Amino acid sequence: MKATLDGVEVKNTDWKEISLTRESGDKLTEVSVNRTSKKGEVFPNFDNLQAGQTIEGELWQSPAGKWYLFPPRTAKTASGVAYKAQVIEKAVERKEASIGRFQDSKEYSIKVSSTFRAAVDSAIAEYQEQSRVSVTTRTPLEQLFEKWREYYWFEFDVDSNKYPPFK
Repeated sequence: MKATLDGVEVKNTDWKEISLTRESGDKLTEVSVNRTSKKGEVFPNFDNLQAGQTIEGELWQSPAGKWYLFPPRTAKTASGVAYKAQVIEKAVERKEASIGRFQDSKEYSIKVSSTFRAAVDSAIAEYQEQSRVSVTTRTPLEQLFEKWREYYWFEFDVDSNKYPPFK
């Protein structure tokens, strides 16, 4: 709301009572203006308010019928939207990086579990065929497991040029 100041009465250093005429022609008296609102908003040019000036502000009437003039509301800018978009963009980047790390970890986990499974299956199959395995501190089954696990671990990544797909 824009209005013309008709009079200014200083009540104390942080409070003034004004009379004004709104653009519509309505006149109001005993309108309180505070240097700083309860929300911490500072009324612009508070110290220099004088009769005859044009001022802007948010006019409010209390339930008791008293009038108050608050600092004008600042126009909302897109900065809030831009900030949210920036936060979302950073979150998406972090998510993409996490997914990439997870995919790397997933492939490694699959390799570990599949080589264990294949080593166990192969060791059991070979153990059943052998009647004797050299005696060491490890059991024959453990020795076979280690042998097959090492084989599958290093042969897991098959070169497609060396071993073409099924013919």
